[in-house]
Amino acid sequence: MFFNRKSTDERFRDLRDEIASLKRLVESRDLDWADMRARCKRLLDRTEKVAARSVEQEPQPAGGAHPPQDGALTAAAAPASRMERIKAQLKAAGKEVPDGVLPR
Repeated sequence: MFFNRKSTDERFRDLRDEIASLKRLVESRDLDWADMRARCKRLLDRTEKVAARSVEQEPQPAGGAHPPQDGALTAAAAPASRMERIKAQLKAAGKEVPDGVLPR
């Protein structure tokens, strides 16, 4: 009976130490996640600021600051070399577009 109690006490002490160790490990992981979340938040904030600045610095369209009222989409003009490459690809595919304007 004495030996049973002694082994039970030792086992209880071992389990208590293991639980304490696991609690410390979980707390350290929680701190790691909090740190990682803070880093990601700062990175996201910086990215949003850069994106906002780049939008502010974009040149306004020649037709004014407002988009066209007919609902047509507008895009920045592509460089001539890219336009020629696209036209060549369309021609090779048998889908040549007259006047460079796609039909609706």
